[in-house]
Amino acid sequence: MRSSDIVSSATDSALGGPPAAGAIQWSDAYGTPVNALFAEAAPLLQSRTDAFVQAFYGQLSAADRVNPTLAYLSSAEFEELRDKQANYFRMLMSPDLTPEAHAQAAGRVGRIHALVGVDLLWIMEAYTLYQNTAGALLRARPSAPGQCNALMWAISRRLTHDQQLQAASYHELERDNARALAEIERLVVTSDSMEDLTGELMQILRRVVGLLGGMLLRPDLQGRLGIDAASPGIVRTYADALTEGLFPLASTSAEHFAGHGPAGRAWRHSEIQWVEYWDADASLQPWAGIAHKLGLRSAAAIPLLCEAGRSTAVLVLYSNYPGYFSVPLRRAFAAHLQQVVGLAALRFRNRRALPPYRERQSYQRLLDRSRVEMHYQPIVSLADGRLRKVEALARLRGDEGQLIAPGKFLPAFSHGDLLRLFELGLAQVCAALARWEGEGLAIDASINFPPQGITDPAFQAVFFKILEESRLAPHRLTLELLEYEGIDDLTLRDRFLGALRSRGILLTQDDLGSGHSSLLRMDSFPFDEVKIDQGFVRAALGRPSRGLQFIRHLTSLAHELDTAVVIEGLEHPGLIEAAAILGADYGQGYGIARPMPPGDLAAWHQTFSFQVDPLCPRTSLGALAAYLLWDTQLSALGPWPRLMKKFAATPCAVTQFIACRRLEGSELDTLLTRNQRFAQAGREDARYRETRQRLLRQLEQAV
Repeated sequence: MRSSDIVSSATDSALGGPPAAGAIQWSDAYGTPVNALFAEAAPLLQSRTDAFVQAFYGQLSAADRVNPTLAYLSSAEFEELRDKQANYFRMLMSPDLTPEAHAQAAGRVGRIHALVGVDLLWIMEAYTLYQNTAGALLRARPSAPGQCNALMWAISRRLTHDQQLQAASYHELERDNARALAEIERLVVTSDSMEDLTGELMQILRRVVGLLGGMLLRPDLQGRLGIDAASPGIVRTYADALTEGLFPLASTSAEHFAGHGPAGRAWRHSEIQWVEYWDADASLQPWAGIAHKLGLRSAAAIPLLCEAGRSTAVLVLYSNYPGYFSVPLRRAFAAHLQQVVGLAALRFRNRRALPPYRERQSYQRLLDRSRVEMHYQPIVSLADGRLRKVEALARLRGDEGQLIAPGKFLPAFSHGDLLRLFELGLAQVCAALARWEGEGLAIDASINFPPQGITDPAFQAVFFKILEESRLAPHRLTLELLEYEGIDDLTLRDRFLGALRSRGILLTQDDLGSGHSSLLRMDSFPFDEVKIDQGFVRAALGRPSRGLQFIRHLTSLAHELDTAVVIEGLEHPGLIEAAAILGADYGQGYGIARPMPPGDLAAWHQTFSFQVDPLCPRTSLGALAAYLLWDTQLSALGPWPRLMKKFAATPCAVTQFIACRRLEGSELDTLLTRNQRFAQAGREDARYRETRQRLLRQLEQAV
């Protein structure tokens, strides 16, 4: 990319016009009599501008602080960029500059700076140094002190105004990203098929400022990443060239030359791959000709993952700005896309077909005859094993006496059927709570609330009617809410949820990280707790380190929002122990108890024992969780070397695991000792990283 592209206004009109200057009035930094002062000082100021800009860029390079985008420029391009910067400073000092012209120019340059990843602090430092240099020049010339002070004041106002105008462009781009994410969030909720989702997604990506669009890639039987969808315009032209065989399709195989590009790497490693500057990435050489012709300058290859963390498709984003994906905001945008689009893809892939007509009819007849039975699965505190509440789960009792699971009958139920099911189930829950209280077991209960009911007055009327008739204290009930599918009027949603909260009813966001649920929703409404989806727990068995890291991150995020965390799907002691060590508040699953009829709960409660000590893991999965947590804490102490060294020298919980399992002197024990010794030099120490990977492999193999 030519440097003129970075600072020129010709390539950027996507935001529609200059940002507003804000409430502050800056007109007194322009016009008469200020222009007379600038006219007098202009020859002196502008004569030193070239030297100042060259020296400033030299300082940045010497201090290794130059933006990565600038590092990719050739010497000629870099020289051209310096000239453009010098001309821009001359414009700022011009006696003919007007507020309108300034706003127009600063808006354009600010947008370019924001798109290529130039840090605002870098701009501020340049302006501060320039102002100091200008001040030294002006004070050295013979003139009235009052004129010098007035001119310096005007220079300061113009430079400050310029920074604010450029900052407004940065903020507008942030808002543009937020708008696009909101559109995509709505899209994944309302789409009825993967085809609808990808088609509209490609349109949205094309409208994001700085993006040319995206492509969705899936592998064929030969491992070639074929194109499922592409944004209109330049990206579709690129896709056409690939599908016509003019250039190779990316490959999933590392043995094929086309598998070394970002899409192939993303597929194999199941991690986002970044292309900061296309022309400087040797792995993109097979596509360099067409990319240069079309103006592809940077890219992000985003793998869409299944429950086990393996790639199922690759979404590639393209930009005509180098360094576009070097900005944390854009990387967060890509990571969020990976989550929401990947989970939507799983939703469509796993969508069950409707049961046969005759089967549907049989389920509806059972419902009409009130053959609903609620079973209850305990939810316990992972700190002390105390029974906190139960989750009520609906079953149908078949004509042969068999219990029918909800996975079979729910797809057969209409909106009205779901209302009837909720009515029968809630009445049983209220009765069960009263029964247990009479038996000396005062606990609470949660029940799933159908997403359709959030904006349906009929569901709300049934809920409040049964609650009033039962005389149950509202805080004894928790409603578990899935994503708000198909909700267009968020006012109705918030009004209903607000009414629940005002009465003391607790709210849980169910299946965090799965289906339609979104991390953004955690902050849109104050849930009392969130449930981490069982898919992440299952992933902890298939790919233990990855699965446990997901659980740790989601738990930490929820706690940052003062929200309790429930982990379901805990099927054996290792998972229970790992969940407790990673800081989750509550757990449920077959490893604790299976769902049971209400009459069995008291007996289970009397015999249940909880033997988990987060400081002394007994299972390999618990030890792995303890090590990952210790490694995270070590990383957090990086800025304080003395504290980090002291922390690294302190035995971690894995030491207790080794003692509990009588593994003293084993390879694991020796490896842990070496790893902790190397940790005192910091996490970036190569010896620490090597022993860390070996430790993780050993603990994973023992799971």
